[in-house]
Amino acid sequence: MENKLHHVLDDTFREDRSPAKKSRNNLALIRKFAYNLLRISMLREYPKVPMTEVMDIFSDNLELLGKYIFSSIPTLT
Repeated sequence: MENKLHHVLDDTFREDRSPAKKSRNNLALIRKFAYNLLRISMLREYPKVPMTEVMDIFSDNLELLGKYIFSSIPTLT
């Protein structure tokens, strides 16, 4: 039985169909980091928007991306 996170990562990021075999663990960490950023932003700003649409919002808005990636680093804000 798969857990929910694996199901979401597979559906959203197409994790199981990734051609990257040697760097699978590294990419899995990056996908989980991205997933967590998306979930945080969904809870704060987009509670009723599907995750795939939030991914589109992030890809179109570099300012929003910077807000969630770099805001927790005090020297960069």
